[in-house]
Amino acid sequence: MEKRHLIMIARLNANISFEKLAKLCNMSTSNLYNIETGKAKKPKLDTLFTLSIPLNLDFKELATASGYNFTEFTYTLTIARLNAGLSIKALATNCNMDFYHLCHILNAKRKPGLAIVYVLAKHLNLDFRNLAHLTGYDFSDLAYQCLTARLDRNLTLDEFASLLGISKSVLVRIEYSQVKKPTLKTLIALSAFSTLTFEDLKQLCGYKS
Repeated sequence: MEKRHLIMIARLNANISFEKLAKLCNMSTSNLYNIETGKAKKPKLDTLFTLSIPLNLDFKELATASGYNFTEFTYTLTIARLNAGLSIKALATNCNMDFYHLCHILNAKRKPGLAIVYVLAKHLNLDFRNLAHLTGYDFSDLAYQCLTARLDRNLTLDEFASLLGISKSVLVRIEYSQVKKPTLKTLIALSAFSTLTFEDLKQLCGYKS
């Protein structure tokens, strides 16, 4: 079903006048007219979300009917952004990200690095590990401890590697689950920043007590 039919039928079923819906959604009647008649070929997601609320429409269905395609990752980000009342520009500003880079991520044209996933999760109150999984990252418990210890403190790879006494390349391999069993010296250093103790980290990496 085309978007204009979804909106028009829902509006009529809810017994909401054209003018009242425009007022409820804080949009002009001409804008609403263009959407209902199909003259607006692809309304903004923010507009569709605003319309879906008083009409009790499924936002994802409405957006899909309007030509938007989501991955599970991009939909999770989009609905969290809209529920938070943030425009894409505002989210980019909050996350200190380039607007166009964020647009590419939201349109599934770029896969973000783990640091960006972390920042997005933080600002949208999403679970970082789950969001990373939706992005295509599956990391170990050790990698999670290392990542969160660094990113919670807003440290760069170079800065955190220096604090741990390891090379940047080794740190990257740990964060991407390519190192399963770092040296005990590294684990001792990491325990000072992690939520886990040295003994917990040892056990996590398979060292015998």
